[in-house]
Amino acid sequence: MNRTKTFQNIGILMLTFLMVFAMVGCGGNQEEKKWEEDVTAIMNDITTSQTDFNTALAGIQPGEAESQTAMLNAIDALEEDFNALKAVEAPEKYQSVQEEFNAAVDKALEGTAAFREMANNLGDGGDLAVVSDKLSEGQTKYEEFLELWQTAVNNLAEIAG
Repeated sequence: MNRTKTFQNIGILMLTFLMVFAMVGCGGNQEEKKWEEDVTAIMNDITTSQTDFNTALAGIQPGEAESQTAMLNAIDALEEDFNALKAVEAPEKYQSVQEEFNAAVDKALEGTAAFREMANNLGDGGDLAVVSDKLSEGQTKYEEFLELWQTAVNNLAEIAG
């Protein structure tokens, strides 16, 4: 799967997730509603961070400090948002789905760690072989993330339905 398709799929999954929450928001107790609201807000943040990451990735210029800084800032934002999602405590109804989202996030964080190593080698004196290897590794982890994420979204839809 090429880089563009991988990141387009991430956007599609995020939108699917938000659509499921539109259906979910119709009932439940206060604790469940709070979880739904919190996770929806974090998902909006992840979508924005992912867009910024995609822009930074498309603008990679080895040896250019601005390119490296943009990439590292985008990775920081993604990691912060993914960690925020993991920190949400789910009510009983959503425990199993939260665990699935956490497993997906762990894979995404492995991907961002590889992307960080890639970005650290974009500057002057960086190793372009490492850039290539870490880009590939990050993409592989993100593909694994997408599979886990899709399973969690499907299970959330079942719980909501």
